[in-house]
Amino acid sequence: MPSRGASQPSGGCDNRLSGVIPDSLRNCTGLAYAYLNNNSLAGAIPDWLGTLPNLTYLWLNGNSLSGDIPLSLGNLTNLESLKLDQNLLQGNLPVGLSRLPLLEMLSASQNNLDGDIPPGFFNMSLVGDMSLAHNDFGGSLPSYAGTGMKSLEGLFLGGNRLTGLIPATLANASDMTYLSLSDNSFTGRVPQELGTLCLYALEISNNELAATDGAGWEFLDLLTNCSGLRRLSLDNNNFSSRMPISISSLSREILELNLGGNRMSGSIPPGIGNLTALQTLGLESNLLTGTIPDRIGKLKNLTELRLQENKLSGPVPSSIGSLTKMLKLVLSSNMLSGSIPPTLGNLQEMVLLNLSGNKLTGQVPRQLFDLPSLSQAMDLSNNRLEGPLPRDIIRLGNLAFLKLSGNLFNGEIPNQLDSCQSLELLDLDSNLFNGTIPPSLSKLKGLRRLNLTRNRFSGSIPPELGDMSGLQELYLSRNNLKSWGTRPR
Repeated sequence: MPSRGASQPSGGCDNRLSGVIPDSLRNCTGLAYAYLNNNSLAGAIPDWLGTLPNLTYLWLNGNSLSGDIPLSLGNLTNLESLKLDQNLLQGNLPVGLSRLPLLEMLSASQNNLDGDIPPGFFNMSLVGDMSLAHNDFGGSLPSYAGTGMKSLEGLFLGGNRLTGLIPATLANASDMTYLSLSDNSFTGRVPQELGTLCLYALEISNNELAATDGAGWEFLDLLTNCSGLRRLSLDNNNFSSRMPISISSLSREILELNLGGNRMSGSIPPGIGNLTALQTLGLESNLLTGTIPDRIGKLKNLTELRLQENKLSGPVPSSIGSLTKMLKLVLSSNMLSGSIPPTLGNLQEMVLLNLSGNKLTGQVPRQLFDLPSLSQAMDLSNNRLEGPLPRDIIRLGNLAFLKLSGNLFNGEIPNQLDSCQSLELLDLDSNLFNGTIPPSLSKLKGLRRLNLTRNRFSGSIPPELGDMSGLQELYLSRNNLKSWGTRPR
């Protein structure tokens, strides 16, 4: 960003400029600030930009510029800030940019750049922010990366094809607060030295990093001393140990903790209830066992809880009903048992509830049908739930997906279901529903899938179902239906 005292002359940023960068600008040899970002400029970056000796800020981000980055930009010895992100640039990153003596910001993310990142970029002493994320860079980072980067605060390399080890020398960039290496192919262990940085965010998800019970978690133990940590994303790696108890000792101000998609075993530490500022907790797709700790109800700021695809057992804690800021609650594909706690009805802001694939029993509490905020999905399928659908279901007027398959629900489908005008998918298959199929279902004009197979419906198929022009999938088999009904004349 420009320094606070720098004047920002009227430029072309955030306008509707289109076409190529005009050749007439090459005569502006005194130009210091070129803000052409967030327009619709196309074509190549002209070579002559590298002949403007006083250029200090060059912002071309947020356009549709294509071709290679001109080698001539490496001649801009007064350049302090270069932003090329969000374009269609391709080819290699010119090594000359790494030799610019005054460069403090370099951003070329979200392009189609490829090849190896020249090693010199990891020894730039004045660069505070470097973002090369979401390109097609390959190769490995040099073993000395970060050694001379005393000013570095943010390093963003996610979304490339980088391989090899994460260099421990990145910890020499002692001012770094944001390190994002996600969505690459890094291997080995996370260097324990990274835990000595006072990071705001560490994002290393979607790699091939490993840790075992014996070694590999030292970085996490050291991060417990970092009071400024707010985001920790370790999901979708090869961490295969018991869940480290040190997780409970992370900063109480941490907002996001993502550990899903690994092979971590053991139980969820009850001390996780200490992380009272947490907004997102993702432990999904691991091998976790034991019960969901009741102290999880202390996470009053939690908006998203993902524990699906583990081996968790025992009841759904009623204390979850204390998490009144919850938006998405996903506990599916575990071995949870007992009844659904009525306290879940306290989650008046929830938009998605998924308890499918467990061993839950009893009737669905009426309080769950009094959640008008539910708009994305309610999935209670593949449990052992029973009883009729209450007429209170009409209160789910904003719900798009209702999945109750594979349970023991019985009785007739309430006629009031046609009040749920937002429904796009209705799965009631593999239950014990009986009676006739209500013609009022045809009033669900947005319904794309209706699945009533494997029940005990009888009588005729309502001809009104043929009026549902948006219906793409209709499943009625394995019932006692006799024929298509006819309309009265």
